[in-house]
Amino acid sequence: MKKLFYLAITLSIFTSCKKELDKPQLPTKPVTIIKPVSPGDAKLLSTLQQTPVNYNPKPQLTTVSVSGTQLNLTYNQNVKLLIDAKRYISAWYVVFREDYASTAFADFDFTTTLAWGATAENWVPDNIKQIDHTVRDTVIGNTKVIKLSFNRTLNFYKKYETNAQAIEKMSALIGKQERIKFLTRYQPDTDTTRYDEAVVDIIYTGAGK
Repeated sequence: MKKLFYLAITLSIFTSCKKELDKPQLPTKPVTIIKPVSPGDAKLLSTLQQTPVNYNPKPQLTTVSVSGTQLNLTYNQNVKLLIDAKRYISAWYVVFREDYASTAFADFDFTTTLAWGATAENWVPDNIKQIDHTVRDTVIGNTKVIKLSFNRTLNFYKKYETNAQAIEKMSALIGKQERIKFLTRYQPDTDTTRYDEAVVDIIYTGAGK
């Protein structure tokens, strides 16, 4: 009888130990899985080391209106840039410029409110640090990248001899679409002519549309 009792205890211990051994052993440290970098991401990261990149630029909306004999173009600028994290720290600043040469804006004066509250006429800073903006981190191809965004309003205006002339020009612009260029680079740079160039649509709409 005692032999049967000891045998039962032995089997119970063996079974218990086997169950413990059968349990999956969890790793003591978290496992980091590094995804392979896609060719597109690798190309983008290489470009960011040379210049900032205008990220997915959207059509820029401009509201057209008339006040007396003055034609007003209210341009709401919306910009998103991707910037190499190391260059963002080491550069003095990021240069941002616009090219309006082939648009209606070229014949207009303009005003804008600067980051420190002053109003400037026919001038905007090209130093991103002087433009009110937001910055956040993102990751592309396992690499930290800076995403910088800003919105600002530029008020273009031009006076005509009569109200009828201003309305005629307004009617000609509403519904029209043109293209401008956004240009960005790091400052300083060994090549001061090296810019990222993005062609962006400008859409003229009537007030209230």
